[in-house]
Amino acid sequence: MTDTFGPRQEAILSAWKQTVPEHPTGPGYDLSESNRTRVCTERLDEFIENPSTETFEELWDLDALYESLSPNKSLALDSFWGSVEELAELFAEVRDAETYEPAWERKFQWSQSLWELYGRTHAETSPIPTSQAASGLKQFGFAGGNTYEKRVDSLERFAETYRERVGHVTAGTDHEVPVWVEIDELLALVTTVDPETIRAEVDGPRGPLYRSLDGYGSSGSTETNRPIRLDYEKLAPAIDGHLAARESGAYQDETTEHWGGTHIESWKWAYAKYFEETIREKYDITDLDPEELDSFFADLDVGMEPVSSVLNHMMGRWGASDWNAVRKHCLENPEEGAAVISDLLTEDAHVTDRLGALQNFCAPLDVSPGNLMRFASTLLMFAYPEDYITFQYSRFDSFFAANSSVDGLDTGFRPTQYWQVVLTCRELRDVLREERPDADMIDVHTLVYVWNDWADESD
Repeated sequence: MTDTFGPRQEAILSAWKQTVPEHPTGPGYDLSESNRTRVCTERLDEFIENPSTETFEELWDLDALYESLSPNKSLALDSFWGSVEELAELFAEVRDAETYEPAWERKFQWSQSLWELYGRTHAETSPIPTSQAASGLKQFGFAGGNTYEKRVDSLERFAETYRERVGHVTAGTDHEVPVWVEIDELLALVTTVDPETIRAEVDGPRGPLYRSLDGYGSSGSTETNRPIRLDYEKLAPAIDGHLAARESGAYQDETTEHWGGTHIESWKWAYAKYFEETIREKYDITDLDPEELDSFFADLDVGMEPVSSVLNHMMGRWGASDWNAVRKHCLENPEEGAAVISDLLTEDAHVTDRLGALQNFCAPLDVSPGNLMRFASTLLMFAYPEDYITFQYSRFDSFFAANSSVDGLDTGFRPTQYWQVVLTCRELRDVLREERPDADMIDVHTLVYVWNDWADESD
């Protein structure tokens, strides 16, 4: 039984079916010989036949692999336990296998790139389960899936309806590709198209397709992104518990038992006040002087009772060293470091672009992508506590898996996912404001944090 789509989603599939046979390429999709799946298989074959740093870097490129966005080429290669020849042998196993083997992930930690490699090299019969495809699935009302099995299952369910509504749209054309490549390119299109592209295309030969996409697209656009749907009925006990804890001052009292157990969380609001009254007073955070970068980081790294270092505490046990690595990198490259941190804390550009600039700057570092996101989002939350939230993967993944329309979140440094999480958390913030008008994103962060302990205790 296939899923039922809404009128907008049906319109996209209809316009796709109408447009693609005559127009194999357009902004956001490519069903020609240069499509990503074909490029990936060709470059993978070359890497396997001639393993070297150079052929690996050609493969580890956005033209061939979407998941090459994180980590960068050098980190991906350096983190492998063996030689480049042994990595080529592993990738040959992936290419030649009849089924996906989770055991590969014990040898190469960037698991989602292995999912993608397997999918692209088996596109005649298997889905291509990228994180971009997961985002595209959400545009059609499907959970993206945070494991290989869940994501493949979501794609296969989507494909049932795709085949029913569209069939094999390139079949019989001079640009025929497998159905799974068609689906991959469609999902790429709905996640990347932006209002400017739509306006440029609506009067052209591909106009019906881009008109159908109005209101969809890039997570980098506030006009076209949508928050994840939260189950507020299910969340009601947590919301009520958080509001009661705030009202009673429970987050300030280490001996007070409340809905999530014993928590001292008031230091986060104290640090936000310190940031506003001290950091902003002393520095123009949107135009930092390279010469004041050292003192800026020193002033950031303070404690709020009972936490000895707020940033270290927010980064967690394993993230503190990565935060120090980023700090050192900025101080060793003060001109660029000051510019990147200033841009991150400037709201002139979309947050996904600002996060991307930080990622590029930190590409030479051997830091966890997840910790880099945690560091950046921590700065954003304390600089703008009304609008941004610190993203801590494990707790947010559990929270969203249990209380939303998705079955979890993806690891790593994913600016588009962060933006969608921010939009969702702003909605939750507004729900809290119905009872507590001064609620901000620190309230939401605290609710998510404490919810994990409360859920464990409730089991």
